[in-house]
Amino acid sequence: MRRPLVVMVAVLIVLASASTLLGSRPLSVHASSSPFATFDWTPCETCVVVGDLFFFNANGSLSPSGAIVSYTWNFGDGTIVKTANPIINHDYPVGVPSKGVNVTLTVQDITGQTGTIRQLIMFQTVPAFSFTPTFPAVGVQVKFDGSGSISFSNLNPILGYLWDFGDGSSGSGVIVTHSYTAPGSYRVGLSLVTPDGRPTTSRILVVGNIVLKGTFDDVNVTVTGSFSLNQTSRTLKATLTVTVVNATSGLLIITKTLNLTVMFGSRGSVVFVLELPTNSYTLGIGCSANLTGAKGCILSKSPDLNHNGTIDIIDVSMMASAFDSTPGTPKWNPNADLNNNGIVDIVDLSIAAFDFGAPVFS
Repeated sequence: MRRPLVVMVAVLIVLASASTLLGSRPLSVHASSSPFATFDWTPCETCVVVGDLFFFNANGSLSPSGAIVSYTWNFGDGTIVKTANPIINHDYPVGVPSKGVNVTLTVQDITGQTGTIRQLIMFQTVPAFSFTPTFPAVGVQVKFDGSGSISFSNLNPILGYLWDFGDGSSGSGVIVTHSYTAPGSYRVGLSLVTPDGRPTTSRILVVGNIVLKGTFDDVNVTVTGSFSLNQTSRTLKATLTVTVVNATSGLLIITKTLNLTVMFGSRGSVVFVLELPTNSYTLGIGCSANLTGAKGCILSKSPDLNHNGTIDIIDVSMMASAFDSTPGTPKWNPNADLNNNGIVDIVDLSIAAFDFGAPVFS
């Protein structure tokens, strides 16, 4: 039987050499670019006002370089409003012409960069659409559905649906599918074909890479998403979607999208753990990255044994206490068997070392 001192020495050796235990691969880094302005709009059919009242929402606008700090609206009737709030309403006292009016939105981010979009709005015909999945990966077919569009006037019916997918491709039809060949942010627009013109709305779609695809025990795990690396502030921001499927039946166990921001340490590296429940245990997806653009991820049970939101020395100590144990022995702790092979061994300690110091997101 191994003595506790030997076990703790093994733990320290594993912690010291964690960076060499697992391979790394390139990290997709989004280059700084101008903001994407986008907005949807809705006329108020039931409002008792003089003229035509519209509600505008630019909350979907996005800047890869930082937060958006201002929204400047040109409502096409001589009115220009600048605000820090993405949501605004505007009344057209004399009404909107049947052929609509062009509204222009300019957004500015914290770095001073701007982005602009111009869209035709109509009171009687309103485009609207949704898409699934919400955070697709490169190569995944995205379904765009424009059936939520509506015309309140028999004189201006919807005759067609025209799509701009934001990557130079286009499509037509009330429901269409499209896949993207590169990660990034895309402004998708839907224009309705009507006798009076083509009212338009738009939304931002973020396409990510497949970060991890693998099998652990009895589940298939896919992680897709996008990373944004800021070397100046030494932060890593990510939007990751995790899908867990039963490897035998193919049934979905859980899917969840997580937004996270992690600071790089003094050595220029960062590590984090995504945690999701399955039917038998809590799954842990440990990922690391560094300022040079390398990353690596592993699948295991969650190494956060004491459930405090960080992989720390308490978790490692709990694993050390169960070291070399198997089911039925007094020291056995199934949660410490991170690779689920029926024994708490040096591999489990290596996984904990890879994730050591990591915050846990669930």
